[in-house]
Amino acid sequence: MTPELVHAILWPTVVVVALILSRHRFTHFKLKVLGGEVEVSAKEAANMAQELLDEADRLIKSVTPKEQKLLAKVYSAPKMLTVEQLIPGFSRGSIEHEQLRKLRMIQLIRPASGKQWEAQEYVEIKPFGRILFRIRPKALLGEQA
Repeated sequence: MTPELVHAILWPTVVVVALILSRHRFTHFKLKVLGGEVEVSAKEAANMAQELLDEADRLIKSVTPKEQKLLAKVYSAPKMLTVEQLIPGFSRGSIEHEQLRKLRMIQLIRPASGKQWEAQEYVEIKPFGRILFRIRPKALLGEQA
């Protein structure tokens, strides 16, 4: 899943999930997606939400226990951590660097500046990551949840 695709489906997903969770009975929804408007039935919206949750679950399953530990540190920190605080002795090209790159690729975290991973960069939880931490904390963080 590309970052552009995640961005394009993220906010409609949040809206659909919020509506489903609100327990109101709606028969149709109008969603503005990629500059157009789409009307879907409640059943179609539920199916779309389920497909998006299934995709989120596939992403979560790709997170290794070591990556879960990194995420748990980031998520539980009272303030944003630098990469050096998260991974003492961090160096580019290391296994830990690859872990950060993967977690960024699947839209969970990123360098706060939006640039590359460096020791002095702050680690930021992305909006998609915040949503997954909220709806799937145990699956995402494993034993650290």
